[in-house]
Amino acid sequence: MTRSNRPVTSKARHQSGIALALLVMVSFLALFSANVAALGIASGRVNYNFESGLTKTVTLRIINNEHKDISVALFTRGELAQYISSDASLITMTKAENERAFTYTFKLPDKLDQPGEHMGEIVALQLPPSEQPKSGGMVIEADIAVISQLAITVPYPGKYLQADLFIPSTEYGKPVEATASLYNVGTDDLKSITGTLEILGPTNERVAEAEFSTIPLSSKVMGKITATVEDKLNPGTYHAVARLEFDGQKIRRETDFTVGQKYVEVVKIESDDFRLGEIAKFDITLENRWNKDLTDVYGEMTLLDKTGATLASTKTASVDIAAKEREKIIAYLNTQSLNPGTYDLDVTVHYDDLQTRQRSEIEVGFDSVHFSGTGRVVAPKIFGQNAILAVLLVVLVGMNMIWFFYIRKIVKPKKPGGGASSPASVSPPAAQPPS
Repeated sequence: MTRSNRPVTSKARHQSGIALALLVMVSFLALFSANVAALGIASGRVNYNFESGLTKTVTLRIINNEHKDISVALFTRGELAQYISSDASLITMTKAENERAFTYTFKLPDKLDQPGEHMGEIVALQLPPSEQPKSGGMVIEADIAVISQLAITVPYPGKYLQADLFIPSTEYGKPVEATASLYNVGTDDLKSITGTLEILGPTNERVAEAEFSTIPLSSKVMGKITATVEDKLNPGTYHAVARLEFDGQKIRRETDFTVGQKYVEVVKIESDDFRLGEIAKFDITLENRWNKDLTDVYGEMTLLDKTGATLASTKTASVDIAAKEREKIIAYLNTQSLNPGTYDLDVTVHYDDLQTRQRSEIEVGFDSVHFSGTGRVVAPKIFGQNAILAVLLVVLVGMNMIWFFYIRKIVKPKKPGGGASSPASVSPPAAQPPS
């Protein structure tokens, strides 16, 4: 291998500068990501129902994920901050400590007027290494902050149900599992909670439905009901509507979910009137398997030899493909430098942030292309001139040989000495004289 001793051009220096800038950016992002996870707090949230004068002590843990010598300042904020007190305002940890526990205590007032959720927060801030605890005040500058929430729920008078609908992304071909998380935040018990689940397609048409299970739910208690859609849904995005009923009242919850993932299938590749040495046109048929339209779909086609070297490549124009429909993209490849033989054809289809890639082994002839990877033979609709001449020549030679052997069998030359000519069984019978 030889090395070039040419001087570095301004273009090369510019490219090197870009590469250096990208390296710095990546390093910065990696450092930032590491810092985000450098400090942790557990638990992230605690929940209590309101009781007049309720007093509780809660234990939290500061987690030193990077095992460094750190200082962490603690304080409270939010609506309930005035009711919260911590046993520490500053925690100092050595790199040998994985975590450090501390406690806070809250004492609720006799009354919180507004029904619903009331929040307080315990904030832990990691101080920069250069900052030290200072007398006469709290250091407010910090590198990282993590929060633990205190949630107090004041019941609503009578019957009141909070509900949330959750449907995870579902693998294609699997049942769709829906969960309605329930919280009875009323002062009354609920005797029966149930409902129906309706699945809507992209044009708001109903594609499936199911029934939720049924449960009772006491006041200030959480629960859940579930529904299962057994119908096999095609890949795509769907909208779910849950209509829940409890003791004569109704509420509605909605959410979106997906089945499978966006997918564009390469259905077939064709090349009509292929002639080696010319610009070959390839028609690539695509099918949108998603249940919504896809825009700006385009393809890249690359022809490679068996060593993996690129011989020709091209990019198609973009097309829009309607949901569950097919469209063609056209690729043009220059075959002037090719010889008949075996090659690899790589087709990559781009859509949104996804891509479908298909590689086929192809046999290139003078007037045809055989896709051995898919078992399809893509040949011209009308044979080329060379193919026609070859077929005619074979037919003519075959007909002449058949005719030659047939005539030779029928007629044989006379033997020397005046012997009989052809055998009697072959020669026509002699004419009989009239009687």
